[in-house]
Amino acid sequence: MDPLSRRVQEVEARCGVRIVLRAVHVPEQSFRGRLERRGGRVIIEYRDDTPGFFWHQDIIGELLDRLERGEDNVTLCDDDPETGRFPAGAQEPQ
Repeated sequence: MDPLSRRVQEVEARCGVRIVLRAVHVPEQSFRGRLERRGGRVIIEYRDDTPGFFWHQDIIGELLDRLERGEDNVTLCDDDPETGRFPAGAQEPQ
């Protein structure tokens, strides 16, 4: 079993929910991923625009961390000050 699948199973067991991973293609360039609790399961959607690259693993890992901290409705964007990520070419606010 790969490390990401193992991590998802561990979080499912700890949080008592079924986690569904879904790759999405969205027009918003800043969108990275989201998690949303729907009934007894959690949907994790992540941007996956570049086949062959594994950037989505960091996004999924970050969303799993947030779920373990008790958050159940999170959207991550490149300009999210909590993550310190900003769009390409943008400068961090002073």
